[in-house]
Amino acid sequence: MYYNAAEKKCEYKDSCKTKECTYGRCVESAPGKTRCGCENVDTLTLSCKIQGWFIDDCREMGGTARLRRGAFLGAKCDCGEWGAMDKIKRKCVPTTCLRPDLTCKYLCENNLLQKDSRCCEGWNSTNCSAAPPADSYCSPGTLRGPDGKCKGIPYTGGCTDEQKQTCRPSEDCRVHKGNVTCECPRGQHLVEDECTSECTENKCHEDFTDCGVSTGRQRCYCPWTIRKPKSGAYINQCELNEYYYTVSFTPNFTLNSDHCNWYEALVLDAIRTSIGSEVYKVEILNCTDIKARLIASKPLSKQVLQKLQACEHPVGDLCMLYPKLPIKKNSATEIEEENLCDSLLKRQEAAYKSQNKCVKVGNIFWFQCADGYRAVNETTRGRLRRSVCEAGVSCSENEQLECANKGQICVYEENKANCQCPPNTNVGEVGCVARTTCDPKEIRACQDQKRECVFRDQKAECKCPEGTVDDGHGCSREPAKDSCSEEDNRKCGSKGQRCVMEKGQPVCKAISDATTAATTTTKAKDKDQDPGKSSAAAVSATGLLLLVAAASIFAA
Repeated sequence: MYYNAAEKKCEYKDSCKTKECTYGRCVESAPGKTRCGCENVDTLTLSCKIQGWFIDDCREMGGTARLRRGAFLGAKCDCGEWGAMDKIKRKCVPTTCLRPDLTCKYLCENNLLQKDSRCCEGWNSTNCSAAPPADSYCSPGTLRGPDGKCKGIPYTGGCTDEQKQTCRPSEDCRVHKGNVTCECPRGQHLVEDECTSECTENKCHEDFTDCGVSTGRQRCYCPWTIRKPKSGAYINQCELNEYYYTVSFTPNFTLNSDHCNWYEALVLDAIRTSIGSEVYKVEILNCTDIKARLIASKPLSKQVLQKLQACEHPVGDLCMLYPKLPIKKNSATEIEEENLCDSLLKRQEAAYKSQNKCVKVGNIFWFQCADGYRAVNETTRGRLRRSVCEAGVSCSENEQLECANKGQICVYEENKANCQCPPNTNVGEVGCVARTTCDPKEIRACQDQKRECVFRDQKAECKCPEGTVDDGHGCSREPAKDSCSEEDNRKCGSKGQRCVMEKGQPVCKAISDATTAATTTTKAKDKDQDPGKSSAAAVSATGLLLLVAAASIFAA
């Protein structure tokens, strides 16, 4: 057995977690015993062989029966490269004459003329250089109509050489519903008559985001969103809170570089099983000698950084990383924290155009002012920080670090470095604390408008005092409500309470408290009402008390 650190339990080495079926599904017949099979697949036997009746049917349709690859098990009828299944006629039909990207000479030289007789009439496969008169045959992509003329047919494949000439050299030619379009490759847009993946002038980096091109337009996007844990609290915020590590090893198989990301789940299972559940995502950076990026929700313990090098489960000249990742012995490196300034933050650093440089300071990745620039402000989000810089003499790295340790920024003034709190912050007991109140100037400005100054979301706002509303000309008293709204009654009722008005505001109260409040409110109103109305209110309140008492008796 082996220990699964992610699930904190021991598991059998022979299980469906560890078994890789070349075809079919894994079935555990007993603890520690497995087999591969194809139960409940009508075109296959239990041992995953193609059923004889399907082979015969496919042969009659002109195809060859083959195993289906991908997520779905079963057999398919393959018509080959130069044919397609006609679902109405239920037989394979040729497609060579339907492709305008081919020529009769190509079909002749590749012995494909006999595949489809609807085009290239008169061509002889024994002498492909002797072409018949041009007006005597139809080229691929055209078929002869009832009037005897060759007519073009819709084709969803590639463009002809003539159609490609209508596009810019950097554009791709595409045929969609018979129409030819010229488009920039995916991830590029047209800038000054040239397709490029580079962004034009933008300010994405000022919000800690990257600029990229998607669907032909440039836009800001968050590099961390796709790397967040699915259940993370910050999934909708562009904020770096996670920890990134790298590790390298050589697997006992060759990875296809075109589908490198297919193996990420395999590596993730092995890493989590080996060191624990803190790692929730893996990205493969190199497919030859695997270099993997590990993303963890919190810093990894020092005890696990050399775990892969320990080779806990040796098998000959291999180390088995359960559940199913064999690697070569002595090929694993120590797990190291990744300096994102050298990788994922390179794009943002370049966007500053040498005004800021990315530096790792403790747990923070900081876009500090470069030489020749000085900091005038700072912004921090999660584990990212950037200095707002302007031309001038800058503090040295040591001076910036000294101020950062105090929670302050370094400002070069009067020919010396000074530690100061950034704007909208004040000196606190330890470092700088965010400002929470309006300053005297802001208070006076609001008073001139007969409003109160409220400091919210790092800015001062002039608001009308409580109990008043902005009528467009100033602050006027808000009319008091006489009774709870239907929505207020519904909210209180869902809690088993009753809604009453207190100082013009709806409040949920327990039934007994609500009755007292209602009686008090009624008596207060009676002072301003005529005797007849007061008597009615008193009777109403007394009736309510009797109803509450009766309800209490039945409940008992």
